[in-house]
This record gives sequence, C-alpha cells and structure tokens, in this order.
Amino acid sequence: MTVNELLKKISKGDIQHFYFLHGSERVYQKQVMQALTAKLVTEDNRDFNFEEFDGRNSSVHQWIDAAKTISFMGGTKLVLVENMDDKFTLPEKDAVMEDIKESLQDPDADAIALNPSRAQQEQDIGALIDYENTPIEGACLVVASGKVDRRRKLLKKLADGRGSVCCEAPKEYTLVPWLINLAKEKGYSMSKESAEVLVGRVGARPGVLAKELEKVLLFVGKEKNV
Repeated sequence: MTVNELLKKISKGDIQHFYFLHGSERVYQKQVMQALTAKLVTEDNRDFNFEEFDGRNSSVHQWIDAAKTISFMGGTKLVLVENMDDKFTLPEKDAVMEDIKESLQDPDADAIALNPSRAQQEQDIGALIDYENTPIEGACLVVASGKVDRRRKLLKKLADGRGSVCCEAPKEYTLVPWLINLAKEKGYSMSKESAEVLVGRVGARPGVLAKELEKVLLFVGKEKNV
C-alpha cells in the first residue's frame, strides 16, 4: 500500500487497527500520522484517546499496553510511535558478527541466543507481528521506522504485512498529484502546471518540497490559488 492510497482510505474513514510505516521519507510518515490524528482525535477525547511514544526510550510492550487501554470516551484510541529505528538496527559490530554466524548456521537457532541485542529485537518484532495478526478493535497503533533490513526474516514479514506502508523516495511523476493534494489540505488550490514547475525545480525530495510549498502558500496569501 502506498502513502497516497492510505491517505485516501483515511479520508474516507477506512482505517486499520495497525500500521507499520517504514522508509527514509519522514515527511510521508508525518503526513499519515497527521491524517489519522485529524480523523480520530478531538479536543474532547484527546486526553483519553491519544498517546505518543518515542521508540528510543520506550518498549514495544508499552505501546501495545497503551493500545489495550480502553478509552473512557468511546471511539478509536490512537497510539503513535516514532523513531523505531533502534529497535530494528543492530550496532555495526554486532551486525558483522551476525552476518558471520548466519553464514555458518541457521539464523533462527543458536545465533539469536548468542546475541542479546539480536534476541531482544527478534522478540520486539515478533510481538508487533502478533499484534498485527490480532489487533485491538478499539485502537489504532502506528509504528514508524526508517528503512528496514529485509534480509532479516521477521523484519521482512513485518514489512510485508497488511498494515505495512512504504515511505521511500517516490518517482518524480507521483509528486505532482501529491503536491496538489497537500496544498488542498491546507486550503489552497494548485494547478498541475504550478506543481510541475515546483517539482521540476526541487526534484524528488518530498521533505524539501513540503517546505518550499509552505513558502509559496505564504506568498500567495489570501488568494488561495497557486
């Protein structure tokens, strides 16, 4: 599922109970999280239906427990987790050792047991896969990470799951409709020709494009038409 496909579904209220956002384009991840927040969270239910975590200083079980906590206000509880990379990336020295071990024996056997960092990561990823298979009905858990190493079996399984959304650098032609839609979300209309000019000057860099669009919209002002 692409980011644009997901955003269309969210706008229609078609929201899954688990999403794994992965890839180098953080601006896409932010856009998905903002769309879900706008759809599920209100001023009245925010204190009960919304929790955020930093993956660097929290555990997978904390996120899942948050999703399992029933909301007192009804509706769908939203749990957002950013900076998940550390849970998926081994230190360089450990990664080299794992490559050596995996070339000599079954990576699912003793190699995992010999490396505490790897073992903990496998447990964390396995817990997310289990949650993805049987998610909590009254919650939406969103986990965001950088690029994942598909050579690792459990990571590949998570990245290929039904809640997986790839947030990698896009093809340039896909950015024109994305930019037009981004302007529309901010209350502006933008012609195809204008979007093509901006993409042509900036290139296939969504993060930079989003910032440059903000400048353009400030210049346009009350006219609301780019």
